[in-house]
Amino acid sequence: MAPRNPLSGVSVDRRRFLQFGAMGAGFLLAGSALTACSTGAESSGTVADRLVIGTTTSINPLTGLNSSYQTYQYNAFDSIVRLLADSSEPEARIATSWTTVDSVTTDFVIRDGVKFHDGTTVTAEDVAFSFTESIDKKFATATVLANIASVVAIDPTTVRVVTKTPEPLLMNIVAQVFIVPKAAFLAAGGADGFAQNPIGSGPYRIAPGFDIDNAVTFEAFADFWGTPAVTPTVELRYFSDSSAMAAAFESGQLNIAHELPGSALQTLAGNSDFEVTSAFSGSQNMMQFNTAKAPFNDIRVRQAANAAIDAQGLIDALTYGAGTLEAGQLPIKSVFGYTDSITAPAFDKDKARKLLAEAGAEGVEILISGLNLYKPLLEAIGGQLAAVGFKPTIQANEASVWISQFREGTDADLFFRGTSYTGVFDADRPFSFVSSGKRPMVSDPKWTELYAASRQELDRAAREKKLFACSEYIKEQSYILFTYARPSVGGVSAGTKGVDFTTGIMLQFDQATTSA
Repeated sequence: MAPRNPLSGVSVDRRRFLQFGAMGAGFLLAGSALTACSTGAESSGTVADRLVIGTTTSINPLTGLNSSYQTYQYNAFDSIVRLLADSSEPEARIATSWTTVDSVTTDFVIRDGVKFHDGTTVTAEDVAFSFTESIDKKFATATVLANIASVVAIDPTTVRVVTKTPEPLLMNIVAQVFIVPKAAFLAAGGADGFAQNPIGSGPYRIAPGFDIDNAVTFEAFADFWGTPAVTPTVELRYFSDSSAMAAAFESGQLNIAHELPGSALQTLAGNSDFEVTSAFSGSQNMMQFNTAKAPFNDIRVRQAANAAIDAQGLIDALTYGAGTLEAGQLPIKSVFGYTDSITAPAFDKDKARKLLAEAGAEGVEILISGLNLYKPLLEAIGGQLAAVGFKPTIQANEASVWISQFREGTDADLFFRGTSYTGVFDADRPFSFVSSGKRPMVSDPKWTELYAASRQELDRAAREKKLFACSEYIKEQSYILFTYARPSVGGVSAGTKGVDFTTGIMLQFDQATTSA
């Protein structure tokens, strides 16, 4: 959902901050005025030929390549391997097997007879092109491909991937590149032209004549190499506002609602016509202290801020109790590198005030910057910090401004960096952000050494221990303001089955059905 109504550099008055600092279960986000009506389909024992899905996750652009973690990619396109949450081993997809040649070289054998939606056969050349085009054109996946030195077809059925240095996350990385037909992509003039008539090799093909700003229709692909799609036709509708989608779901216009507002957990609870569930979304609120300058160059001030945060209160107020606590470290449970041996910083306002006093920082002014989409979270955190003696100002930015701050750096004292694990599900994702950018917020040789050690370790068990060491150090130095991971809330109407919302911001629907 696109951020709206920016609030840039606006100081929030202390009364409003303290309201958030003392918030309880009564605080509600603005959301859909859902009512418990009975509109869901009753199971008739027969399966409908058509399924309608609503989502607030963008479906634009339909290139397959110049997108990341989007629902349409996992249904209309395919990758050489797949790695989802809780997967310790990659699933063979377009590649049937892979062989480690040396510490930086891996060969992938391409599955025989895989067809694109235009009837042509997927070749090793198509696979190599999908990688090199993403890198050369700096598509969305180019950042995760930074350690790839070359991808070439060494024979008609084998693709060789060479990395610049040994890469422990190779399978996670290659799983994020969706394969397109080289000839059709070039004939279309590149990404923009190809998006007008996208061609993949997934269980569904994208039907022509779509309105990218509103809906895309998917038709089951009869020549798919794997388990065929169950429902012949799926309409995927995009909603820029989750409340509007919730209203459409409740009125019976949707069989499945992906990324509902948290309010649906309460307003539709107990209604037999709907089932609404929540799970870890694959995304969390990574709030980072700027230790390059005062006041957060003083560890006591960082510790004070962490002691001021009632993370469970944030979860109760902002997610209707469905968020997941950061347990004193960055990786969340189900992410590789997580350990339950690290405990969260305790919520202790008296300790926070004492530490601020020791640092001579009572009443210190701080700037909290982040996405306008998360303005309620920024204000709630500001409220809790204000309650112990900080004087926060909120800067809630449009996406373009936030992206610039993310990449180029910012003078903000506390920055919403955020992180999404979808496609990776490894602790490396947030760790890679700690000292990233042109003006890193953390410059610490010890941290650099610990993180580098985790990136150079190829043995899975040994690497896990090194990730634990990174988590311990992050907590010890209080480089991150620990809050929570946001939930993914999804709903299905009665009689709808076969959809799993635990995959987070992307949704697989090839096995989903609904009653006729």
